[in-house]
Amino acid sequence: MKLKSESALPTLLIGSPLGQLSITAGSNGLCSLTISADESCQERLALEPEPVLSAAAVQLHEYFTGQRTVFDLPLDFSALSGFTRQVLMALQTVPFATTVSYGDLAAMVGKPRAARAVGRVMAINPLPLIVPCHRVVGRNGDLVGYSGGGGLVTKEWLLAFELKVVAGTQVG
Repeated sequence: MKLKSESALPTLLIGSPLGQLSITAGSNGLCSLTISADESCQERLALEPEPVLSAAAVQLHEYFTGQRTVFDLPLDFSALSGFTRQVLMALQTVPFATTVSYGDLAAMVGKPRAARAVGRVMAINPLPLIVPCHRVVGRNGDLVGYSGGGGLVTKEWLLAFELKVVAGTQVG
């Protein structure tokens, strides 16, 4: 883990099976997570990261070792529109290792004709992994886009990983 101080908001860099994760905290909780395939990240423990960043690092480690299926972290959606917040909050209810279509998610927020708008929300999801947009698929179950970094390869890896965890097969 490495604490970054260039930005106005506290940011923690951690390594993961997907590459480097950059997690940023706002005043009300986590506000962004970026996945980078940059493998040059050297993990270093920050002296005193924000408690929410430390908790996020622990929970992400637990997720990637198959010990956690639900994140329990404060999230800061204050900069997002009401519809975007509503969609992201509904997305958090999609169970581990399951998928929903964009249309299903639209129906979950009471807007059954808003599948395309839900797709736009998925494209700007500021907290991929934690708000699991990788679990949203096309209406026929096809993998369609992933903005979390690494594109469809990352989405496919995450879905396969979650199925391995559920099946109890080796994930490490």
